[in-house]
Amino acid sequence: MRLSPTATLVAIVLCARSLTGCAQETNLPVVAAMDALNEGRYVDARAALSDLLVKGDTTGRVVTGFLESFRAVGDFEQGLDESDRLIRSANWRRDSEGTWSGPGENQRFVSHALYMRGRLLAERGRYAEAEATYREAARLQRNYWRNAIELSALLRETGRTREAVQIDAAIFSAYKQGYFRTAEQFAVAGRAAAFLEEFHDANAAFRTASQIEPRNTDVLYWWGELFREKYNTADAQQTLEEAVRINGQAHWLFVALGRSYNAYGQKEALARQALEANPQSTDAMSLLASIRLLDGDDADAEQLARRALEINPRSMYALAQLASVQYVRGDTAGYRATASTALQSNPSASRFFVEVADNLSLRFRYPDAIRVSREAVAHAPRDPVALATLGTNLMRSGDFEQARRYLNAAFERDEFNVFAGNTLRLLDEYEHFRTLESAHFKLLIHESEADVLGARMLETAESVYSEMSPRYGYEPSGKILLEAYNDADDFAVRIAGVPHLGLLGVCFGDVVALNTPRALAGDAYNWSRTLRHELAHTMAIGVANFRVPRWFTEGLSVYEEKRNRPDWSRELELELFAAMDRDKLHPLAAMDRGFTRPEFPGQVLLSYYHASKILEYLTNWYSFEVVVDVLRQLRAGLSITDALERATGETVAALDARLMEALNQERAVVSEKLGGLPDVFAPDNRDASVGGSGI
Repeated sequence: MRLSPTATLVAIVLCARSLTGCAQETNLPVVAAMDALNEGRYVDARAALSDLLVKGDTTGRVVTGFLESFRAVGDFEQGLDESDRLIRSANWRRDSEGTWSGPGENQRFVSHALYMRGRLLAERGRYAEAEATYREAARLQRNYWRNAIELSALLRETGRTREAVQIDAAIFSAYKQGYFRTAEQFAVAGRAAAFLEEFHDANAAFRTASQIEPRNTDVLYWWGELFREKYNTADAQQTLEEAVRINGQAHWLFVALGRSYNAYGQKEALARQALEANPQSTDAMSLLASIRLLDGDDADAEQLARRALEINPRSMYALAQLASVQYVRGDTAGYRATASTALQSNPSASRFFVEVADNLSLRFRYPDAIRVSREAVAHAPRDPVALATLGTNLMRSGDFEQARRYLNAAFERDEFNVFAGNTLRLLDEYEHFRTLESAHFKLLIHESEADVLGARMLETAESVYSEMSPRYGYEPSGKILLEAYNDADDFAVRIAGVPHLGLLGVCFGDVVALNTPRALAGDAYNWSRTLRHELAHTMAIGVANFRVPRWFTEGLSVYEEKRNRPDWSRELELELFAAMDRDKLHPLAAMDRGFTRPEFPGQVLLSYYHASKILEYLTNWYSFEVVVDVLRQLRAGLSITDALERATGETVAALDARLMEALNQERAVVSEKLGGLPDVFAPDNRDASVGGSGI
């Protein structure tokens, strides 16, 4: 079975973009000012728009553009002061009940200023005030569609979906009746249609908006976000990158683009660009916090999340990062308090729990991810993202029946979800698989290979188990599930929902999936080596109770390969010593970064080897029991640095120094042979990410 995100019934994607046409505008000073704003030249835009205001130009674009120049760079308080000044300059005042009144000829001017005031208030998490301000702007100006869509978005953010739907439906109806003419109006219609899950109409509206104003970065941003949310990553990135080329100072574009990438190095670079553009960007801080969580740098993740919450105490994204830190630390009270804050802001805050679940799964905390995913579904039983997240996590536990239930529900709600759809197709394929069993294993294998490979694979698994289980002291409560795939795309769909990942095996604890030789026909592939590698993960994860960092368990698995067969050793001494000479080896506290954010070609593969050398040294210097003790300390809740120190009796700094000394000694033995060799970091070197074994 060959699946791809664009070639199956499951993978319905939005039509690609078409950017033609041009906007018409005759007021040249306004055009120049708005171009500056659209291109991120906010100082120039502010000066030009301020001058226009002084000269008496009170048109909506001038007012909103001027105040947007403050919001875009994070000058929220100054922007609020300016909005108040502009409203009062129009001789409007607010009474004790919060109602604004003043000369009728300034009514539209004030409504635009109130709209931007609402957006500035929302940036600070002052949602009740923002809502009241949007409603006041709507009272002063009928059919103020841009204001209406921001009010709808705010209502959704606070869990008031029914009220939001009424607004979206009114906008969508006006659009369908042909009332809209401008790029902004069509873009607003696109957002309303997307909120109403009328995704094809949303795509059409954005296309029309872009035909009217091809360089409008707001249009490109919303359109790119639609593509990203509907799993059309290619068009999302193309659209957002086009917007960034026009405006290289819009922090929200960098954040959206960062979320569209799978590579964490790109995510971090884009988050940093966003913060350079706007140091107050809570979404950029939250994105960076999620990356620090992946690194195991919980302290930095917490600091970033709390910094974001100082700016917007109700940021759901930032709250999720803080809650994730608290969860992985075992701070149950803290996690519950943060979750309560999220639920107070939005009683159906499923996306909060989804974000926490995703963070936990990236830390290999799969049972915890299931528990948190269930919370997401409990608070929003019809949210397709929550349903798909729970279904995906249940797949990782091997609970196919329950996984199908939730994935079906997700796909019924969102037919664009290629991950849910492809996984459902794979579950249908299991009709052609057979289940074989041995003392400690269940093997799910395609019927075409069951008789040829099944018994041998179980025999190999039992041999590995009998040798490893006593050394690690781990015995699963039930049988370990092995899944053997004779199609590489089926395997990739199994572990990530999409094909073509290039991995050989993956371990979810007591569930292991791997390719068979038929899946990689024509490639040199040793399935027994992959099986041993993955079962070593099972042991490490089992002892640590899913609390083991990536580098430690990968190092152990590669160590176990060589321990069993010295000829299985990964010969990367040259690369290791070259990296050491250039100060490119990570210390113990930052080892995971070599796996998640490679900085040079081949670093991922080198990180496997580097980690295995560390485990080899630890075993030789102390004993294998000390290595197992590190896993036990991790199970008890210690960080990897504290676990290493507790098990070895040495500080991490001392261990780092000792490891470097050992590497230098090994290097000295072959130093004469190292001169004049090619640059192992050249771009044309082998790609370490291909053919790896995942956990």
